[in-house]
Amino acid sequence: PFFGENDFWSPNCGPFHRNLLVYASECADVTVKYSQPIDCEEGCWFSNLNSNLNPYVRYDDFVCNQTGEITEIVFWASGYDISTFESCSLTSNVEAVEINLYEWVEGGPCEWQPGELLCSNVIPLSDIEAEPECFGPFGEEYFKLTARLPEPCYQVEGRPYALRIAGILVNPDNPCIFCWASTPQVFNCTAYSVDRVTGDCLPGEVDNAFELLTEPGGDCIIDQNQPNAVTYMAAFSQTDLAQSFKQENDTICGAGIQLYTVGDPGEVTISLWDALPNQGGVMLASASDIGTPGNWIDVFWPTVSITAGQTYYLVFEDANTGMGIYGDTSNPYPDGQVFANPGYDPFPDFDYTFRTYYETGVQNTCPWDFDGNGVVNTADLLFLLGAWGTPDGDVNDDGTTNTADLLELLGAWGDCP
Repeated sequence: PFFGENDFWSPNCGPFHRNLLVYASECADVTVKYSQPIDCEEGCWFSNLNSNLNPYVRYDDFVCNQTGEITEIVFWASGYDISTFESCSLTSNVEAVEINLYEWVEGGPCEWQPGELLCSNVIPLSDIEAEPECFGPFGEEYFKLTARLPEPCYQVEGRPYALRIAGILVNPDNPCIFCWASTPQVFNCTAYSVDRVTGDCLPGEVDNAFELLTEPGGDCIIDQNQPNAVTYMAAFSQTDLAQSFKQENDTICGAGIQLYTVGDPGEVTISLWDALPNQGGVMLASASDIGTPGNWIDVFWPTVSITAGQTYYLVFEDANTGMGIYGDTSNPYPDGQVFANPGYDPFPDFDYTFRTYYETGVQNTCPWDFDGNGVVNTADLLFLLGAWGTPDGDVNDDGTTNTADLLELLGAWGDCP
């Protein structure tokens, strides 16, 4: 699938190096760029969805450097005639390009693989801005192609993703096909090609050239994270599944769990509670999405103001899909525990594989509302009195809960602004 001078070889897939993610903006209001620049001397890799003469499509990976929507993708490519081994015009046989974003999953014949498809865009070549860039070692002409995504792809900072860019040909029997340009190095894990017919994996020494332009939005960043996925902790069919936790920040905008490798894809619901449902808890937020066995599923809701350091609960449900949740029985997360089975049985040394998110730049306009129900009332007063002399009920940031905090709470009595 490769046109160039490198041998087919894949180094071990090491840890993700986020120091190689460049061009992160210092201003939160502007587009942030992730870049893997072109190396015109490295050649290119064939990636076509419907060529009858070359069966390969190409995958590369990256680690998100800005939460928000990918609205624009820049990539470099050329047309190459595999019958004459010469450059050909991209527009002569490529009618569109498909751009897919996937969850990144460890394992598989090439050390990593695409997981759940997160978004897919088929963009006519006529809608992609093309600028001549350079010529390669065999005379092939590379173009800088800028594609505005009709369906933006949402990504979360710090998480790895898989990207596939592939040409769609006018004539599948025409030897002029799409060739995705290379970079000078491996940025995360080595990119690879997959044979569409046999499914065989064919890796290479370098990655592919692309840039992602992200509009910051939501700014939901990981707060609590228990990533250990050691054992099959619980099936949704056991019912009453929950995980307690303490948020470091005073907002929460979402949560996620890693699903075990059983069952069928289906809807998963994660809800936030101030206490367990069978102990008088109030649900503060809830959201659902489609989960796939073996993958993480993250859901996001409108940001909720909470009390940092106070115990809250995530409750997990599914739509009878037969799925379950990963976890660890060695007490990896000291600020919470597993609950499972009817009545929310506690398991103090167990934790699900989970994470929570907070929203940056959000000012809590009602810090006296400790339970997050939108009203300052007796429940909040009792919480403050119970926290007397500790930082837990401190609303004026003097380090302790005292008379000053009590007076502020009484002055804010009633509905939050």
